Amino acid sequence: MFEALRHTSALNTGALYTTLPAITALTSFFILGQALKLQRAVGLTMGTLGALWIVFRGDVNALFALTLNQGDLLFLLGCVALSIYNPLMKKLYQGEPQELMTFWVLTFGSLFLLLLSLNSLNEINWLAVPLKAYAGIGYLALFTTLTTFFLLQIGTVRLGPTKVAAYSYLTPLLVLVLTVSMGFEQLSWRLLPGAILVFFAMLIIQNDNS
Repeated sequence: MFEALRHTSALNTGALYTTLPAITALTSFFILGQALKLQRAVGLTMGTLGALWIVFRGDVNALFALTLNQGDLLFLLGCVALSIYNPLMKKLYQGEPQELMTFWVLTFGSLFLLLLSLNSLNEINWLAVPLKAYAGIGYLALFTTLTTFFLLQIGTVRLGPTKVAAYSYLTPLLVLVLTVSMGFEQLSWRLLPGAILVFFAMLIIQNDNS
């Protein structure tokens, strides 16, 4: 997903990320045998449409004008990989402490990335890297990787992969709230349909006991 961002736009990846819950429901069917009931299918459809509405700021023409490139296909592959991970984790979970699972997954992931980066490490002038870059990396490592990953594993085991993935519908809405509160964007009433769809989609999916 990080590599894909070098070749495509944040708008495109934001749109593609809305497909994660639906893809997770599909992989959960094959891995866990979890059938997709009508209630959950309706919720997933509403959530996807609502999130897309917010991502494209209510501009239907921009949505239909979306064209996929190589970076988008790479990002979509990352979404598929993530959708497979969640049901696999629930299937293979044997009651181990979540801290232990998080430690080993992130450790092996870090070692794998280190091996891929060995040829490039000597090319970087570490002293010339600005402090804000290190601060940003620290935030990504501590909060959006370690903490988020830990909570993701707890939620997947207790709620199920599809219900957890459905929370990604809230991402565009929360980004909108942050950008408006920070003064980067003005709130528009044309975004209200998307927010309503996401809200009811979450209620439908989270109240589905199948």
